[in-house]
Amino acid sequence: MNKSTLDNKNIILLLPVFNEGKSIYDLLLNIKKILNNAVKVIIVDDKSTDDSINWIKKFISEENILDIKIIYHKQNQGLGGALNSGLKYCLNTLNFDILVTMDGDNTHDPSLIPSMINEIESGKDIVVASRYRKGALVEGIPKFRIFLSFAARICYSIAWNFKGIRDYTCLYRAYSISVLEKTFDYGKQQHLNERGFLASTELLRLVFKSSKNVSEIPIIINYSNKLQPSSMKIFKTILQTLKILIFKF
Repeated sequence: MNKSTLDNKNIILLLPVFNEGKSIYDLLLNIKKILNNAVKVIIVDDKSTDDSINWIKKFISEENILDIKIIYHKQNQGLGGALNSGLKYCLNTLNFDILVTMDGDNTHDPSLIPSMINEIESGKDIVVASRYRKGALVEGIPKFRIFLSFAARICYSIAWNFKGIRDYTCLYRAYSISVLEKTFDYGKQQHLNERGFLASTELLRLVFKSSKNVSEIPIIINYSNKLQPSSMKIFKTILQTLKILIFKF
């Protein structure tokens, strides 16, 4: 898919941000380089305590091509709260065709977005950038984290077995407007209950209930691009995963 095709679509990038430092600046530079002004970027700052906002404002002042909206949280609400705020704003305020969620730490390669958009254009409702498809490139991730991710994949596959899904936890996904409108009504309630990193899995489960029309493409992750320490609490995430697998939301 070329840029002219992207320009004909209303595409939203939703970026949750919490203490990403210069990584969010680098990510925005990469998005601009690859997509230019073909997308609108919604950033949800989850009460960052570092200089993330300064880096975002630096990018806006220097590189004013991208259309960027910042949503500020007065209190930290976790990934689930950031996704809720972003989805609520987009669905209630904006006119768009496709929404892409990705991490704000510059570990996800935005060069995959045109391929993800192409999958949606071909009729898919959900496109997952997967670590478990042939051609995936995963670099710089500690071996312990790789093991935990693989173990989670096996557990989710056994417990849920979503056809066409191998990666249940990666946030890097594209969604059609139709599947989001079928799934969410933010005029009534907040739909994501998980605060932490498992909100990504909860989001996938909810949209999958609305549509089984899903595909995966191989992801490119470079964890060395993440300049700030991870805020993931490993053992808490493991306990939450077990809860989700047992109660299935």
